[in-house]
Amino acid sequence: MAHARLDQHEQSQIRFRVEGMHCAGCVNSAEKALAALPNVSAVQVNLVTEEARLELLGAEPAPDEIIAALEKAGYAYAPLVTDSAEADRANEPTVSNTQLIVAWLLAIAVMTLTMSGIKFQGRNWILLGLSAPLMFWCAGSVFFSAWQSARYGRANMDTLITLGSGVAFGSSVVGTVLTLVSTAEQSTLFPVHYEAAVMILAFILLGRRLEDRARKRSSAAIDKLIALRPGSAVVVRDAVEVTADIGEIEMGEMIIIRPGERIPLDAKILEGSSYIDESMLTGEPLPVEKSKDGEIYAGTLNGNGSLRAVVTTAGDATRLQQIIGLVRDAQGTRAPIARLADQVAAVFVPIVLGIAVVTFVTWMILGGAGLNQAIPATVSVLVIACPCALGLATPTAILVAMGKGAELGVLFRDGAILESTQNLDTLLMDKTGTLTEGYPQVTRVLPANDADETVLIRTAAAVESHSEHPLAEAILRYIQERQIKFSQASNFQSMTGQGAIADLDGDEIRLGNKSFLQQSDIAIPSDFFPDSGETPVFISQGNQFLGAIFIADAVRPASIVAIRALHNMGIEAIMLTGDVRSAAEKVAEKVGLDRVIAQAMPEQKGEHVRKLTENGRHVGMVGDGINDAPALAMADVGFAISSGTDIAVEAADVTLMRNDVQGVVDSIRLSRRTMRTIRQNLFFAFLYNVLGIPLAAGVLYPVYGLLLPPMYAAAAMATSSLCVVFNSLQLRRFQSAATD
Repeated sequence: MAHARLDQHEQSQIRFRVEGMHCAGCVNSAEKALAALPNVSAVQVNLVTEEARLELLGAEPAPDEIIAALEKAGYAYAPLVTDSAEADRANEPTVSNTQLIVAWLLAIAVMTLTMSGIKFQGRNWILLGLSAPLMFWCAGSVFFSAWQSARYGRANMDTLITLGSGVAFGSSVVGTVLTLVSTAEQSTLFPVHYEAAVMILAFILLGRRLEDRARKRSSAAIDKLIALRPGSAVVVRDAVEVTADIGEIEMGEMIIIRPGERIPLDAKILEGSSYIDESMLTGEPLPVEKSKDGEIYAGTLNGNGSLRAVVTTAGDATRLQQIIGLVRDAQGTRAPIARLADQVAAVFVPIVLGIAVVTFVTWMILGGAGLNQAIPATVSVLVIACPCALGLATPTAILVAMGKGAELGVLFRDGAILESTQNLDTLLMDKTGTLTEGYPQVTRVLPANDADETVLIRTAAAVESHSEHPLAEAILRYIQERQIKFSQASNFQSMTGQGAIADLDGDEIRLGNKSFLQQSDIAIPSDFFPDSGETPVFISQGNQFLGAIFIADAVRPASIVAIRALHNMGIEAIMLTGDVRSAAEKVAEKVGLDRVIAQAMPEQKGEHVRKLTENGRHVGMVGDGINDAPALAMADVGFAISSGTDIAVEAADVTLMRNDVQGVVDSIRLSRRTMRTIRQNLFFAFLYNVLGIPLAAGVLYPVYGLLLPPMYAAAAMATSSLCVVFNSLQLRRFQSAATD
């Protein structure tokens, strides 16, 4: 039996599914059973996704121990979904469409006959015949769950449902039978309320079907990611091309990717070139050109080229699998706010059972109303107290928010991070690759003496086409993007730290820094030395100064918009960089940062985070490099740019797939919106129970003569759950700040 593993750091983790849970009380029971296993330091079980995650401080428990612990608590073990076919089986509904349709047809028939007021001989027997199939076939899973809980000394939501509908149905059956063997007066001791029993279950089955849909939607993102991974690939073994399962291919083996195929594993290209659609990783719509030594990733789509590549990462270590793990972890955890609902749910059922007993005794003895009102009032209490809304309040909102975040290119590591993000009041940001593009770009082309800009850039490209310097790459990238043709210079010579010399059309071309050109007595006008944080590349032809090309690590346009949005949310934005202060301050001025912390080494970055947190600030850190990892790990919430290093991504709590800080703004806004939705859900759930249970017990009857029939109690209970679900689904309307 195999467990699905996460990346192992200080603690190892294992994940699997827990089947048979129906409410927050079930979650608590499952967590207690798993927490008792050896070496388990923390347990998280999610009701909607049915996933359990165990954090371990030592060797993992034996599979038999896990199975035994769950079975003793009344639940079943199941492995995690690993392919699309298993995903479909895992998402099979607990309530089929046929059962739901039949249940509602029977319930409507019972209600219509009951409400019609028509009295005739055998009427109750017809009602019994219509109700029995709904009770024992359509809703059989509800009664079985309650029985399983009772066997292990537990009470869950299904316990309340079973008691409520069972008491109503049992009382009705006794009343029906007594009409044959007893007087009318005796039969009234057991009033017939088939409509209450069946309507309770019809609403419950509808709620279960909605839960099934929610579960299926929650795993849709994982299913789609799994579907991106081919099941097999063409691999070269002993000079022969063979098709092998992905799981059998090892690192170092050569694979062949034909045009139009999904790339099966992370690899490095050995032969061929192609355009690769990496939108599933980066969110960028344009394909990326890849050739020899280019890195390609599992799940991305090959264009029109044929590739031979060597596998660099296989199995669960591929980038696609890591993303799948992030989504699973996010959906499989609960925010700290969920603990409140769980703690209440743990004691809720015994309290409700006690209220039901008090209600029955009060109506029978003190009220003097007998069974005619004692039984309906007790049934109403049991029905309206079902903690469906309470159990759904947090997980539904978390699931919807996680899915929305993934849609916007924001991957939260878990639900706790989603909650923590709302509290941020200070955001530290690296410069290079975070606020800027992360590579040198031509920012300006400035010819001398009103010369032609195109001539200047062509001359520079003619020389730089022979160079491997990063500034040369920036110039060549600039001219290629504009599809400007240029000639090749000859006799190229590179002067380390100064520039380069080459011949073009019989003239000597010099290209480099100020001192390099001044060595040849070439005068450079003073207006070509702007204090702008750019690096100038000066160009001369013979003894004539042609102009300069200015190169810098350009600011991401989204950075300016994002910083403005952070200020509007009351968040202080600070640059934390290892770059020199002059360059850092230029970028900070452009994007509008509050202050700059420059020339910070990796360990110093972590120290700056620690000092801020010790001063009571809630700190977020945004970075993309190995040097950012300590600060990312130490911050309350670490945001990693996905194009950065793996170490940075692993150290962070939130991965930004869009490669700009606009994702940070979306993360904070989504977190605040989600927590507001959860608080609304919990408020409505508590309010519903606080008002509903006394009303069902008949607290208003002495003054207003008002009782809540079991049928209406069932409708109220289902409505409260639907309200919570629909309120959570409003999060799907959340939009990025860039599109608001």
